[in-house]
Amino acid sequence: MKEFVRQNLFSIVSRPTGHKVVGCKWVFKIQLDKNEQIEYYKVRLVAQGFLQIPRVDFNEIFALVIHYQIL
Repeated sequence: MKEFVRQNLFSIVSRPTGHKVVGCKWVFKIQLDKNEQIEYYKVRLVAQGFLQIPRVDFNEIFALVIHYQIL
């Protein structure tokens, strides 16, 4: 999170009145090479969109929120 703040990748905004906050979670994955050695780590922040109701909580659908790769 400190790196996201340092790179100014997001900004904190106030929640609009009458709308729910969508949760999120971090997904971590280790990529291995052919020799089963760690090649790199992958980290993604994904929204928990299953809590939303179509046409009530959103009108558009977006894919990935953040895709950040640590080398």
